[in-house]
Amino acid sequence: MSSSGCNICQRQSPPVATPSKPARRDVAGRRVLRAAVFGLVAILALWGLFQLFEGPVAETWYTSRQHQLGSQWDADQAPSERSGYYSKDDIREIVARASALGIEVLPEIDMPGHVVAALHAMPELACRTAPDVPRTAEEFPIIPWNQRPLSDAVLCVCDEHVYTVLQAVLDEVIELFPSRFIHVGGDEVAQLREWKNAYLCRELIAQGVVPSADHLQAYFEKRIEDHLLARGRRMIAWDEALTAEQPDRPNERLSGDAAFMFWRDLMPALDRLYDRDVIAVPYSRLYFDYPTAIERGYQFDPAPGDLNPEQAAHVLGAQAAMWTGFPDGRSEQHVEAHIFPRLLALAEVAWSPQELRDFGDFERRLGVQQRRLEALGVALGP
Repeated sequence: MSSSGCNICQRQSPPVATPSKPARRDVAGRRVLRAAVFGLVAILALWGLFQLFEGPVAETWYTSRQHQLGSQWDADQAPSERSGYYSKDDIREIVARASALGIEVLPEIDMPGHVVAALHAMPELACRTAPDVPRTAEEFPIIPWNQRPLSDAVLCVCDEHVYTVLQAVLDEVIELFPSRFIHVGGDEVAQLREWKNAYLCRELIAQGVVPSADHLQAYFEKRIEDHLLARGRRMIAWDEALTAEQPDRPNERLSGDAAFMFWRDLMPALDRLYDRDVIAVPYSRLYFDYPTAIERGYQFDPAPGDLNPEQAAHVLGAQAAMWTGFPDGRSEQHVEAHIFPRLLALAEVAWSPQELRDFGDFERRLGVQQRRLEALGVALGP
């Protein structure tokens, strides 16, 4: 599974009209130096951002295998770059330092899509057309994600062995992270070809467990959430997990404790979006690897005015995403220049009701904060 990183920063003061402030950082393709993470955590604390989502790739039997094989493209494509994974001690140190500053670190392990590296390392987790037709690593080549179309590679959600592996991975993640939420991805399961052709999925459909391959993601998300709930944790996933859900089918219906991050500006199922906890991270405004103007992010309202009080109470916050798989994000300086000063706009969005915000006033105050960041040695972008 790829691990995706995100910082989600949540306020810890009395509620205001706009409930929270987030940001996100992806570390799936390489290991970000602990010092850089420590520095980011310290800066988040300065501006009252209280949660950090990181994509942990902790030192386990699973991740050792994935990163020995699944990150090999770095050696040819970017020989000066770092890859590998965080050790368990790295994770513990990051969590402890963040906690000392009042920041909660939440992990994300993406599934059942975004798994090319995992399938390259463990092709037995992919779907097979017949019991005697094995899959091979060569079917899942490791190519920089900005140089290839969205892959249709997925975990075989009809195979019990896959759940055995995922439960072991999640249990190790739970051991390392005391966070109430565990992020399990769920985004961009682009095509259903693999599931439709899988003999195990055809058997599952024939048994009446699900009516068709279109229902398999909902079936998968439900099983993953059940595992997390049994261990006292809440599942959080991307909005595709919500749109895949089938509320009228018990084995495809998520609990009221499930939470979602919506990144698609025009996503379906909006009538159900605010029935449970939600975090806003619209890509057109809050993806910091995009060249989005700071004013556009500043004007965003995580809790739209047409929500009723019950719906508004489900808005946990807003989040900014920084996906470092892109070439210009593969150095600490480039990452910082994408994040700052736009993260300051996000902090104000999350802490201040929209009616009290004024971009002209924000710009006047921004100069002081930019000088503060420069004094801290932070690289600044536009």
